[in-house]
Amino acid sequence: MKVSKRSLIWGVVLFVFLSAGLARAQEPDREKAAKLMEDIRLARILNTLEFSEEQLAGFLPNWKEQRKLRESWVKESQEIVAELKKLLEVKPVSSRKLKDVLDQLDKAQANFESKRKALKAQIDEILTPEQRAKWVVLQGQFNKEIRQLVRGLKEKRKMFLKEERSPIKEEP
Repeated sequence: MKVSKRSLIWGVVLFVFLSAGLARAQEPDREKAAKLMEDIRLARILNTLEFSEEQLAGFLPNWKEQRKLRESWVKESQEIVAELKKLLEVKPVSSRKLKDVLDQLDKAQANFESKRKALKAQIDEILTPEQRAKWVVLQGQFNKEIRQLVRGLKEKRKMFLKEERSPIKEEP
């Protein structure tokens, strides 16, 4: 039985969405939203770039590794920033301890950037120049759409809170 490339891609996308949905059942809403956005981003990438089977086999593990790397970096940087906050609360502030933690943050960031660049280089090897160009354009468009969505949600929330605070005037 021969399976078309588009069917294979949509099968992978469906699998990713279903498995991600099950894994997220207990996660906080903010994390769920972030992961859902990443899943949507992946689906759009898969649909736009029209991968060959070989490219898809190389791209998906790399994408997953990038996602893990980003999640790890966010967690690590948040922990280091929390440690900085604690150090700043202790009076007198220890410049030496602050410097050590800031150095730790710099090293962690450099490590993250180094690994991210290596993963990007691997993806650049997998994609054709046309696919790379499409990916760059798609990322810009997607990021713009997300910013607009967040802005719209903030405005709706602000309007909702404003309505909630204003007294309801009843008609006599």
